[in-house]
Amino acid sequence: MDFNRIVDKLESTDWSLIMNMEDANEAADNFYTILETAINENTSYVVPKRSDRVIKPWITPGLMRCQKHRDNLHLEARRNPYNTFIQITYKRYRNFLYALQRKLKTEYENNQIQQNKDNPKKLWKSLKNICNLTRNTTEATELLSVDKDPDSSLNACNEYFTRVGRELADVTLRRLNTQEDLLAAEYKPRVLCKDSLFLQPTDPYEVGTLIDQLKNDTAPVQHGQFVSEISAPEDIC
Repeated sequence: MDFNRIVDKLESTDWSLIMNMEDANEAADNFYTILETAINENTSYVVPKRSDRVIKPWITPGLMRCQKHRDNLHLEARRNPYNTFIQITYKRYRNFLYALQRKLKTEYENNQIQQNKDNPKKLWKSLKNICNLTRNTTEATELLSVDKDPDSSLNACNEYFTRVGRELADVTLRRLNTQEDLLAAEYKPRVLCKDSLFLQPTDPYEVGTLIDQLKNDTAPVQHGQFVSEISAPEDIC
């Protein structure tokens, strides 16, 4: 809300029409209309980013800046898994921030209990918030009415969630103007940490590449077959 522009708007308004009205109710309505119009014209609504929203009341703006700095250090540590200095810096800051968050949360909860100790209703509400016992449950009645009966509605919902992944993949392939096997061939894995273990999914392109690297008459594949007898990767996938 731009208060300066609202004041300028009101100062430039001709109030003589309202001052000369004989009906007080009509004058009040016109005054309210002028004031509301000035406020609406000089007010803008901005949706804050998720990272700028205060989810918990004990999270201060300074703590949010610390959390963003921790996240940046985390990204830097993931990009440089073998850099000892970056890894130590991130872990020390992460542990420091974790201890600080626990301290601020504990102080806030203790203050809530002390402030509401003489009011049983507010005290019980504070205890439920501290113990995370407040649950906002919503009934999925709308999902049960998308079709003629509940069973058909549930089947329709299940069908949607089973095909949404395939549809998103098809949209990506059409947007990139490519095929699934060609896109998989262009995939380059990131640098993995030496202390982690992850197995990449196998696809026909990878199997075919490995087969091409084997010797035809000396490398058995399965059931006594040799590489020279395999016509396509699908024969062993």
